[in-house]
Amino acid sequence: MASLIHHFRLFLPLYLLLTCAVLPAQSYHITFQLDMRQEIPGEKIGVRGNIPPLSWEKTFYLEDADQDGIFTGILEFKTEKEELEYKFFRNSDEYELNGEDNRVLPLRQANLKVEATFNAFTPLSREELTEIRFSPEAIREDIAVLKLALQTIHPNLYRYTDSLRLEASFRDLEQKMLVENDLPSAYKHITRFIATIRCSHTITNPWNQSRLLKRALFYQADKLPFTFRLLEDRMFLEKNATDDNRMVAGVEVLKIDGRPVQKILERLVPYISADGSNDAKRWYSLNLSGTEKFETFDILYPLEFPVGESFKLEVKDHRKELVFTTEVKALSKTRRSAVLQEHYPELAISDDDLWHFTVQNDQVAVLKLGTFVTWHMQMDWKKFLTDALATLQQQKISNLVIDIRDNAGGLDEVYAFLLERLVREPLSIHTPASKIAYRQIPNDLRPYIGTWDDLAFDFGNKVEAQPDGNFLSKPTDGKTYKLKPSKDGFRGNMYLITNAANSSATHHMATYVKRYQLGTIVGRPTGGNQRGMNGGMIFFTTLPNTGIEVDIPIFGTYSPEGAPDGGIQPDIPVTWNVEEIIQGRDPDLEAILQRIQARQ
Repeated sequence: MASLIHHFRLFLPLYLLLTCAVLPAQSYHITFQLDMRQEIPGEKIGVRGNIPPLSWEKTFYLEDADQDGIFTGILEFKTEKEELEYKFFRNSDEYELNGEDNRVLPLRQANLKVEATFNAFTPLSREELTEIRFSPEAIREDIAVLKLALQTIHPNLYRYTDSLRLEASFRDLEQKMLVENDLPSAYKHITRFIATIRCSHTITNPWNQSRLLKRALFYQADKLPFTFRLLEDRMFLEKNATDDNRMVAGVEVLKIDGRPVQKILERLVPYISADGSNDAKRWYSLNLSGTEKFETFDILYPLEFPVGESFKLEVKDHRKELVFTTEVKALSKTRRSAVLQEHYPELAISDDDLWHFTVQNDQVAVLKLGTFVTWHMQMDWKKFLTDALATLQQQKISNLVIDIRDNAGGLDEVYAFLLERLVREPLSIHTPASKIAYRQIPNDLRPYIGTWDDLAFDFGNKVEAQPDGNFLSKPTDGKTYKLKPSKDGFRGNMYLITNAANSSATHHMATYVKRYQLGTIVGRPTGGNQRGMNGGMIFFTTLPNTGIEVDIPIFGTYSPEGAPDGGIQPDIPVTWNVEEIIQGRDPDLEAILQRIQARQ
């Protein structure tokens, strides 16, 4: 059970390691200038970083002698490193850009000046973006590397497409990149091309993109100043970061800059990678929660539509049967997060915040698990679950609701830990052997790819060749995992709430709950696909000229012939309507509570 999605590069090129080892120490004179005029200044403002005299434990304080809201300070460095990583701090423990990347200053000359705004990255200017162009030779080389990587690595490249269609997509990609040869267009066209493979683990992963591309695309002030939930092709506001107090939860956004929301969404869906024909996952991915570091709508909308300093909206307040127009300022993602945190202090800001355990009454408890990405967590997640299960026993609660809505997956160990505590008798779970497209990575591809385990470069005798030219991991008939009832397990009725976000590990959890009748699934179909998915390990593939990174999965699964081309269907399907969204209700949980009440 190892379907793990990693979001960070865990390798450095050998030449970089060697270069860092032999560079002599250089002296640098760095002036820091921090704009705090949009912030509450606090008692002390300073900076921390990774090179002495800075450190991550102690703050170097800046001064605002003329009280104009601009804080300054000067430091002298002597280091062999090529980059300074740093963040600004307010008071003694409040650091900016919570959950975001560190700031990075390339050390390229002796005298440097940092001009920054607290809690806001500095994006590339339009002039800087205009200067980044790629020659036809560079574009063709990147496409050739991408083609080689996909055809070598991907275990199910033709599972949901075929070679003729894919070749046509490659030609279309080249034509578009030759016409629009700037960096944002390159990312846009490669993202749309990758989506034609119809694999949720084959993506232009925003987590793994270069700092240059992040400054070009992700840090721009071109984001909507509110969050929203989609109901099919309709957009309903959830949290407001505008100055317009009419923009309350439940109002429907009808148009953005004169374009109907339905048409906008239809234009963006083809850019989204999902497994097979599971379009529900594609549409779900366009929801904007305000809690994720990178959000699909934030990235795609400015690539497809021009964005100015503001958005003109047409909005309907269904409670008042009133349609109104408003103009709202476009924000950077970090600025929107800061405003939302001010307006909604309960908004989740870390992965720990996505887990909750609540006792509803003497019969029902709800375990909300918003992510399985436990390697980002500070808390002991096993202790959290153990304590929750102990509470069920102590209070003799007979109904447990496990809510995995909006959880795209992460570590399989989380659901395995839970399943062991849900089974009432010994259970054997069989997982098929992993399908692999190669035995050994060719030398001409190695400079462009990396992963967290060198085993993936050469499987040697750990895989066995198949008649179709692919390989299977040994043993080729798969593995069987035995689950035994745990003494601290739950013996009551379990309900699992799902939706289209559930792909990867959460799709697997729903699969086993349904297959072995461990509980009742309620809500909407999952993401993922019963015909087979890919993952396990990822090769991070960096194209040599654009620098764009593409995640390519290494392992795939065979599925039984005739398996549905879609996600896991709930036992109790629930359809949401506009009135329920406007009222802030939870129809999925309501359906479960009604079921429990009816059983009494």
